[in-house]
Amino acid sequence: MARALLEEDGEKVEAASANQEKGNVLQHVPIISVVIGGFIIYSGGRIVADAVHILLEGTPKGLDLRQVERALAEIDGVCGIHDIHAWVLTSGYNAMSAHVVHEKGLDAGDIDLVGHRLREVIMAKFPIHHITIQLEDSDGECCETCCLSWLPERGGRNDDTAGKCQLSEN
Repeated sequence: MARALLEEDGEKVEAASANQEKGNVLQHVPIISVVIGGFIIYSGGRIVADAVHILLEGTPKGLDLRQVERALAEIDGVCGIHDIHAWVLTSGYNAMSAHVVHEKGLDAGDIDLVGHRLREVIMAKFPIHHITIQLEDSDGECCETCCLSWLPERGGRNDDTAGKCQLSEN
């Protein structure tokens, strides 16, 4: 009978020891849950921030519109750029629109070449995939009157092209 009690007590000790090990493992479950939850919140926060940027049609990260404008202003046949905008359409797909004033007296073929060259430069140098350019004659009036104030002169590229274009003074 004593042996039976010892065996029974031995089983209880083994069961108690197994329960204690199980309890030690269960102690870590809340900590692991908090770590996993933190990772999900961190990852989700970045996704939500990107989604908000896209929904608000924000300027693509890392794109400087002044650099875009400078690159376009260097193209032969261009004498002014204004009303330039860039925005994110979807993750990794950016759009841009601009009004570009071409030199006075260009024929239709030359104007097409200017437009083609503008698109080539934008796609080669900048992460822009959808481009809308409105080409305007330098002696016509544009419905948009704002130009960026940092330009050397209204619609001008730099000092060596001063007087090349004759823009209306609206």
